[in-house]
Amino acid sequence: NYYRKILILKLFFPHSNKGKYLDYNKKMKLKDYLFVLLIVSFYITYLFLLKPQIFSYKFDNTLIDRYFLSQDIPHEVSGKRLFLSDAEVDLATGYLYVTGKDPALYNFEHMPLIKYLYGFSVLVFNNPYPVTMILGILFLVLYFYFVKRCYHNSYVPLLACLLFITEPLFIDASSQTLFDLGQTTSLLLYLISIFYFKDNFVFQGIALGLFAAAKFWITPIFFVTLIFLYKMYKKELDAKKFFTHLVISFLVFALSYTQSFILTNGRFNLIWHILRIFKYRLQHNVSTFFGASIILFVTGYLQTWWGSKNFIRIDMWNILWPLSLIISLYVCIRNFLLRRINEEFLIAIMPFAYLLYLGVQAPFPRYFLIILPFLYMIVANQTYLFLRKQLRIGKIR
Repeated sequence: NYYRKILILKLFFPHSNKGKYLDYNKKMKLKDYLFVLLIVSFYITYLFLLKPQIFSYKFDNTLIDRYFLSQDIPHEVSGKRLFLSDAEVDLATGYLYVTGKDPALYNFEHMPLIKYLYGFSVLVFNNPYPVTMILGILFLVLYFYFVKRCYHNSYVPLLACLLFITEPLFIDASSQTLFDLGQTTSLLLYLISIFYFKDNFVFQGIALGLFAAAKFWITPIFFVTLIFLYKMYKKELDAKKFFTHLVISFLVFALSYTQSFILTNGRFNLIWHILRIFKYRLQHNVSTFFGASIILFVTGYLQTWWGSKNFIRIDMWNILWPLSLIISLYVCIRNFLLRRINEEFLIAIMPFAYLLYLGVQAPFPRYFLIILPFLYMIVANQTYLFLRKQLRIGKIR
């Protein structure tokens, strides 16, 4: 047992005599690329086993006819009203966009970028799910890189990615034509650009523009505000570059409405459209009480805002959600007391700030996908540290 522990310690927890990791190189190594290949292979296999239908899906053209009878059409329709799921509405409007319709007219309350991708995928493959799978793979690659750069270790990102693949919300997002997976992936790209490409304001602006165009423009403003305050505190804020990256992001965001500008001969008022979306969200995305999303995240229960407004349990709730929140709280308090206001502290505090940001918004489980990467990477790192400590104790004994 002694020699086995020594072998495991050296293999998985390499460190120098000074207690510092040998694997402190910021660059990806051959081992990292092999880990990424393993992660992606596991993801595709796991997705195929749980959601085989998305690999053989064929687009149903009658969806377009049904969309024009759906709840998403504000005016009177020539037929019986039909109810479509959010995923069906997103897929239908994505197809309409790539066939020439104005994204500012149909399902205007959501940004068009991800819907365009679904529409193009239908035209090329007659199936929108290659987009969700590519977004899932891209997310895992970026996630591995982000966690490795944060913790300077290859095994923490491996564990974090494996945890995330087995998260029901992630698998569900990979098999639904919604926006949350694209939004989460673009946020990760933006954080990588901010933390690890600090002087490349063009990259930062493009990443932020993609983030804003993925779902709803208010969420990027929330994260940009957190990053702004963090950089102010750390005295790392370059006001000129920060402002420039915001301008670039707005231009990238505006490009997603190119079709609207073309169809209106350049008279499309993007600012008015943004405010129109904000007004719509205030009127249609409200919970019955403040903090409903926090209750849902911690307990798995939500109060319906229709019918008798009973509390119901959601199927995708995971006990790891509240547990990871507790671990993140511990990391926040520890770092704060040690005056270690670093990237880990910001990452640990983001989920709490985001849950407060959701405030009175209607609680949906898929809204949590964007914060789970931060929670799971902290869980992975604390698990790694715990195992290393146990193996060291065994070595001493």
